[in-house]
Amino acid sequence: MRWYKRDPDAFAFGTIGLTLQEVGAYTLILDAMYSRSGPLPDDDIYLRTIVRCHGNRWRAIKRSLILKGKIWISRGNLYAKRVGKELRNAREKSKKANEINKNGQQNIEERSNMKEERAGARRAAKFKTIKGGRDNGKIGAVEACRNLIDRLGTGPVDYKPNIDDHWSIQKR
Repeated sequence: MRWYKRDPDAFAFGTIGLTLQEVGAYTLILDAMYSRSGPLPDDDIYLRTIVRCHGNRWRAIKRSLILKGKIWISRGNLYAKRVGKELRNAREKSKKANEINKNGQQNIEERSNMKEERAGARRAAKFKTIKGGRDNGKIGAVEACRNLIDRLGTGPVDYKPNIDDHWSIQKR
């Protein structure tokens, strides 16, 4: 877990009666548990490395934290208050977010497919082929324009300047 919610008031209230060294060790233990997303192995060499103190001093701090109910040992692991509960809450939130994201991604893909279908239908309507030419009765857009011009009777035009220096259109 990269980040966890920490309530400074609850922590200050919960650590009343701990020495400065115990508070520091307890904080580092909590951070390590959250970082590992679970309990720590009950290995004094490993734990004293986390809390950065000599073995004898660590054993005294550990004993004191156990007696004050801040940490406990079970099945070869070191546990702390609230860590398990907070990790379960974080997993539940993550699971819900993944489900929402998965559903949202499906909705985005569905909307994208519908947009593509609508765009394809618009293109097909816009560039509808006109029958009567090559390729199984279908002709291209340029040829369709030429046929339209021929049907309207305007035909090709030339542009010639007239006396007033304006451009006029004259039929060829």
